Amino acid sequence: MVKCVGYQYKQGVYEPETGKSVPYDNILIHYVSDNNEAVYGLEAQSLKLKRSDFLAICNVAADSLIDRELILSYNPVGGKLVLTRIDVI
Repeated sequence: MVKCVGYQYKQGVYEPETGKSVPYDNILIHYVSDNNEAVYGLEAQSLKLKRSDFLAICNVAADSLIDRELILSYNPVGGKLVLTRIDVI
């Protein structure tokens, strides 16, 4: 079970020491899960995505995620697992 308990938008400009500005526009999805067998009860975590990626892979608006159970679908891409879909139950 993965249940969304909140979300947060993070926007700004990252300015590393190289002097090159890098704009960012992310969403953090805060959720609780019982998927970790080493944890008794629920584990709280956050999932960070580019907002444009979230809009491409989620079937609802961010406001509709709160207090809902999610299905996070991962697929192998280039030798690693990549989040490819977020569904709300």
